[in-house]
Amino acid sequence: MKYFLFIFVAVLMSLSARADLVVVVNSKYSAGISLEQLQKIFQSQSSELEGGVQAAPVDLSMDDPVRSDFSSKYLGKSIVQLKSYWSRMIFTGRGLPPTEMPSQEAVKKWVSEKPGGIGYLDAKWVDNTVRVIVPVGYEPNKG
Repeated sequence: MKYFLFIFVAVLMSLSARADLVVVVNSKYSAGISLEQLQKIFQSQSSELEGGVQAAPVDLSMDDPVRSDFSSKYLGKSIVQLKSYWSRMIFTGRGLPPTEMPSQEAVKKWVSEKPGGIGYLDAKWVDNTVRVIVPVGYEPNKG
């Protein structure tokens, strides 16, 4: 019985990881973003969005399947690779990871309240408080 429960949970997690993932910014931010800039912001290599706006990136927790999806599709890294990356960055004092939020609702709220807010959500969470952007250079079928 435990085996079947495990399989059921694993299937549910894999289905949620296939959500329609979108990158979102504060609704008042009108510029675009390149894939390279998005990667730099989420890896603490840049602190500005286009137009000099101070970036305020936000992540979901490491165990959230939507974060895993974002990390592989947009950053080109697995969660294991990201954990290793952040361990090195923190240890060497070269950067801190984006703020983590416990839910997509919290991510949406964060992005909507920060002028440079940037994050990612399942498309079903999008409303008029955030704006969807497609990073220039991102190819959906490659992610």
